[in-house]
Amino acid sequence: VQEKGVDPSSFELQLMNGNKQSLQTEAIQDTVEALKAAGFKLAQAELGTGQCSFDNLRQFSFDRVKIHHSLIENICEHEPTWTIAQMLINLAECVGVDVLADGIRNEEQFAKLSLAGCTIAQGSFIGEPLLPDEFEALLCQETQKGEEASQAIREIH
Repeated sequence: VQEKGVDPSSFELQLMNGNKQSLQTEAIQDTVEALKAAGFKLAQAELGTGQCSFDNLRQFSFDRVKIHHSLIENICEHEPTWTIAQMLINLAECVGVDVLADGIRNEEQFAKLSLAGCTIAQGSFIGEPLLPDEFEALLCQETQKGEEASQAIREIH
């Protein structure tokens, strides 16, 4: 990152919890703290699943939590699942981190989560995953549209 002159804060590293004991080692804790101190953003993935420990929310200084898609998929049909999702969003707000909901598939899910305070969404309702070449083409297309709009505004003035 330093060699290329890239700002570390433009990266968000997701902490995955395959094994709770593996995150309790001093080496892992030191590494995560060093990355955070270097300016990298840190996200807790898999919130709402058995793999995610609330101890991590206390132990690490996260910028964001990511609610697992398995919890999001039933929020409109199953009231207890919706209650759990709301609780997780409130918990994240209480500890001062952004919330990303993963796996949003329709407008109803998006609307419910937005009203509950979820500020970041990901899933097929937002957009399908793109290959690097597809992303680059989309970015170029959107940049061109922005440049054309800026030129039109300048011409008006």
